[in-house]
Amino acid sequence: MRQVVDTSPSDDPEKDLLVYKVIAGKDRRSSAVVSRSEFARWAANEVVRDEENWKRVPVDE
Repeated sequence: MRQVVDTSPSDDPEKDLLVYKVIAGKDRRSSAVVSRSEFARWAANEVVRDEENWKRVPVDE
């Protein structure tokens, strides 16, 4: 699970960057910089913490 910690917006898609950290799962406690479009391709669902568990945020239909 990744958490965005900083952004560097740009009109140029190659320079529109996000800094994220891994907060759960594989590579926990690591961080990286990716383009906003790369992050969007990776992201499947928004989640929220519910005490000790993570739950998907329902998508409005």
